[in-house]
Amino acid sequence: MQNFLSAATGIVVAIALIRAFARHSMATIGNFWADMTRCTLYVLLPISTLLAIAFVSQGVVQNFSAYKDVPTVEALTYQQPETDAQGAPVNDAAGNPVQETLTTHMQTLPMGPIASQESIKELGTNGGGFVNANSAHPFENPTALSNFCRCSPFSSFRRR
Repeated sequence: MQNFLSAATGIVVAIALIRAFARHSMATIGNFWADMTRCTLYVLLPISTLLAIAFVSQGVVQNFSAYKDVPTVEALTYQQPETDAQGAPVNDAAGNPVQETLTTHMQTLPMGPIASQESIKELGTNGGGFVNANSAHPFENPTALSNFCRCSPFSSFRRR
């Protein structure tokens, strides 16, 4: 909802500015809420729907599943600080944190309505993304064509 309102507000403000210059002899420049509704329903929603369908065709995730834990091909070994029952790090006699070595055979994969969120995010030039990687995650941007679909007139300003 906020992505749609953000994009629609910018468009409506631009329309109001154009109307102000074009109707310099008029008393009003239009109704903001009517313009906001029209912009959202007739411009942003159809374009974002088509863009979401294009993203899904390229392999961007679009479902209502929760995050999934899947087995990995290889085991992953990593270290993390050991903690006590209260969550405080455990230190050795020298005062250094004690590291514990863990091994896992599972990975958590993000699922959800990624394609539909990405489409309005790109139209409204809003940052972050579903997995908070600014379209750098392979689930948000799996192919060169999906990367091309993300090009907007304002994207060059945002990425510099």
